[in-house]
Amino acid sequence: MGAILKHLSAILIHCMQNHLYNSKEQCKNCKATLEVRESILYVLPCRFDEQHEETAQYYMHNTVRIEDESQIPTGQRACYFNIVICPGCGERQVNIVDFLQVREQKIIKAGSRYPYSVLKNYIENNQKEI
Repeated sequence: MGAILKHLSAILIHCMQNHLYNSKEQCKNCKATLEVRESILYVLPCRFDEQHEETAQYYMHNTVRIEDESQIPTGQRACYFNIVICPGCGERQVNIVDFLQVREQKIIKAGSRYPYSVLKNYIENNQKEI
């Protein structure tokens, strides 16, 4: 049973990576293709396969903004806050992609999607710090 769950988890993570990180997602309101406007990199306190809560509050209280991937400590997880906007109606959201960098490859560990309004203050306050 454990092997099956591990395999299903790997499949889910692969699908999440393709969808949150690479897809041309459509707006729920007007069906226009969403565009990534900005990607902001943060380091997470967890390492390797450690689990963490996947909520906006967790990311706001536990991430530290960094400038580039060279600043990710070995074995430490990081995440991109991909800010996407609809060119048709202006709707914005944040797609968070949690990953572990192994050599030059990103292994996606989790992904979440939130309305921009939920993370707006956190994002804007962290932009001033760098």
